[in-house]
Amino acid sequence: MENTIKIKIGEGVPVLFHVRETRAPKAYDGFGTFTLSEYASYGRLVMIRDEHLAWQQGRYASGIFACDPPEYFNAREIEVELWKKLTA
Repeated sequence: MENTIKIKIGEGVPVLFHVRETRAPKAYDGFGTFTLSEYASYGRLVMIRDEHLAWQQGRYASGIFACDPPEYFNAREIEVELWKKLTA
C-alpha cells in the first residue's frame, strides 16, 4: 500500500499505519493517531492506525481539515523519526 508503514515490535503482530498530512489541530486526533512531525508550511505529518483511518478522516473533515497522503514519502525518514520518539 502506498503511504503506509508496518510496525512490529518483537514477536507481536504487525500494525499497519497510514501516513497523512493535515492542518488539523492535535485536539482532532483520535485513537491510534499521532504526530510524526510539524511543519509551518503545511501543518503536521501524522500516522493513523489502519482500523481508525476512516473515522479519523471524518473527524478531520468535521473541522474542514484535509487528511491527504503526503506528496513526499520516505519510509526511512519516518523510521528515524519513530526511533527518536521511542528513545527520547
